[in-house]
Amino acid sequence: RFELTPQLGHTNEFWAEEQKNELLQSIIAEKLWALEAEAMRLDTTEIMRKTFQSIENMYLRDALHQQEIRNFVNVSDIELIQGMAKASYTITVNYLFDTDSSKIFFLYTQLNQGTPFDVLLEGRAERNDQQIPLMFSFGEWPVEMENLIYSTEPGKFTEPFLAPTGWFIFRINERIPLNISGEKRAEVLSQIKKVLQDRKQNELTRQFYRKFFADRKVETDGTIFWSIAEMITEILIEKKSTLYDIDNKKELRDRTDKFGNVYLDAKDILKIEEALGPDTLSMTFIYFDKNPMNVKEFLRRFIFEGFYTNEPELNIVAAQLNSRVKMLIEHELIGRDAERQGLRHLPET
Repeated sequence: RFELTPQLGHTNEFWAEEQKNELLQSIIAEKLWALEAEAMRLDTTEIMRKTFQSIENMYLRDALHQQEIRNFVNVSDIELIQGMAKASYTITVNYLFDTDSSKIFFLYTQLNQGTPFDVLLEGRAERNDQQIPLMFSFGEWPVEMENLIYSTEPGKFTEPFLAPTGWFIFRINERIPLNISGEKRAEVLSQIKKVLQDRKQNELTRQFYRKFFADRKVETDGTIFWSIAEMITEILIEKKSTLYDIDNKKELRDRTDKFGNVYLDAKDILKIEEALGPDTLSMTFIYFDKNPMNVKEFLRRFIFEGFYTNEPELNIVAAQLNSRVKMLIEHELIGRDAERQGLRHLPET
């Protein structure tokens, strides 16, 4: 543990031995602490059992992901050669952009009729973002956009391309060759292989999700959902608000991180559980076909992944909570399918 942890700025041998001794004592203390907790049977407490379930589910999902996706991710020599051909130069581009498809296709018609690209670009809002042409390199953009740009000759423009933010038309300015030789070539090849593997894995994951969830439907209790959302919002608003120390007559720093995010923690979940009461906690929240999940189990599983927001408003918290409920349902269904297939018994699991 010591050698694998960066010890920046220290080369003194005596200092290193002192730190090693301190780490050794810390490791011994950790082991003794764990043994005492085990002797007290803290590993059998409800909160630990729920934590174990979340960790087990994570390993089961990973086993299914390995079986259904990662085992089929292969990069051929031809694909590596094609990737190297793209990575051997950088492309500079300018673009026209609009969220309205009719407007972008009108610009495309004007380009085809001979109107210069720069004439159309001048005066448009996107002109300010490209005073210097954009640099386009292999692996940095979606593969569909990349293929379109790399297949277009310098001086030409692409057909309209729909991206998540809107419609683009790219004008290819020039291709700048890169010097890739010697050790640099091996490094670039490794990067190319990683990009291609990630892209294949992402595509296989999308295909698996579409197929796996195609005919699955899981309902949740809407009334309970909104009760939880309202309680979370109230707690986070209180945390984000500036605190005031009446005795010392001074403001206290609010409980947010440097980005302004405020976090829900385990104590907050206990507060929510107390407010809901035992009857509500035992009610079904997520209606799986088998072994539905009650409110208490959901809350314990929910906090395992953590929860934070920058804007503790009810509609924003509800949207985030809804996304988390959806993710938890997906994870649970995948984990249960892995369990059904017996992947728990694999040595690596």
